[in-house]
Amino acid sequence: MKLTVVQSLVAATAITLGFAQTASADAVSDFYADKQVTFVVGAGAGGGFGINARIFAKHVAKYFPGKPTIVVQHMQGSGGVKAANYVFNVAPKDGSYIHMPVSSICENQLLRPKGVRFNCADFNWIGSISDIPVEFGV
Repeated sequence: MKLTVVQSLVAATAITLGFAQTASADAVSDFYADKQVTFVVGAGAGGGFGINARIFAKHVAKYFPGKPTIVVQHMQGSGGVKAANYVFNVAPKDGSYIHMPVSSICENQLLRPKGVRFNCADFNWIGSISDIPVEFGV
């Protein structure tokens, strides 16, 4: 049986949250209860990254313990650098902000370092909502 990308990511998130629940289910539920979780997207609402974020947010909400409100915040600018800088330097590091970066964010750090105030290697990657193949000419 072949799972769709959204099903795979929802499953990965549920498993990740499930491990957190087994450690201290009440504490995690208590933390997220009556809270807001913000998905920060480094692209506009009309493109593929924005659409994927909204679809994912709608479906993953039921897997968060404590049933928090899920909000998608678009923060476009500099090829996703603006959002990455915000999540890395400003947003709380408590699970209430989740970065949904554009696929080229690590390349942007290397190829266009001006304005980059994050280290891509220091982000904790949860998973990917889509499979974007990388092709190199031979």
